[in-house]
Amino acid sequence: MRCWRYDLLGRYGHMCRLTCWTTDLDGNSEWDRHLTDCLYGGDTNYRLQQEIVLGMGGPRMANALGYRVNVYHMNEGHAALLTLALLESQLGGGPLGAATETDIAQVRQKCVFTTHTPVPAGHDRFSAEQTNRILGATGRHACRIRAVFATEC
Repeated sequence: MRCWRYDLLGRYGHMCRLTCWTTDLDGNSEWDRHLTDCLYGGDTNYRLQQEIVLGMGGPRMANALGYRVNVYHMNEGHAALLTLALLESQLGGGPLGAATETDIAQVRQKCVFTTHTPVPAGHDRFSAEQTNRILGATGRHACRIRAVFATEC
């Protein structure tokens, strides 16, 4: 992933810094290069891979940029895998199965979830088997349970 910063001048003169990213890089496969092309496109495989980029790559990107994110805003299911990435970080990279209620509560405090869709979107449901297959997940990464960061707003 590559990112760039965009400073957006708000309606009342306040500057909001947005950090955006893309997977359209020369070293990526043709498939991977198009994962950030559009938000609501593709089949469930494409959508899940987008959600991996957003939910798992997002916090890594923020960390690499030196952002100290206190609260993540999760809109609908697009960043659902963020909770796994945050839990893994909370455990210092340890097995997710070792998470305590305290660890889960710490992650919960960092997440705000909103939805703007009055009904569930059927294409947003992924089985644990499908998630694990796409992630290539085994062991501590097995499934058990997007990304723009706005900073200085």
